[in-house]
Amino acid sequence: MARISGKDLVRISGTRSGFALELGTPLERGDDPRLYLPSQKLCREIRDAGYDGIRYPSAMKQDGTNVVLFDPAKAEFVESRLVRVTDVAVTY
Repeated sequence: MARISGKDLVRISGTRSGFALELGTPLERGDDPRLYLPSQKLCREIRDAGYDGIRYPSAMKQDGTNVVLFDPAKAEFVESRLVRVTDVAVTY
């Protein structure tokens, strides 16, 4: 968990959910890196508008949230925990 100082994060939801899904999609080894240029450009414009980051829904975990911090020095980490993964189940 992190506490952010300065401007709030841009929250991506509603009509922007397609963009949020694109941001949350993991990079695959064979993906063309140029496919990420629109996302990178929009993130740069949000950063340049003075926002500290972006919050968007996770594509990997239902009800999960991802956060992009443009300057991690502006965040204060207030909670952390170490977990040990003991089992993984993969289905397709």
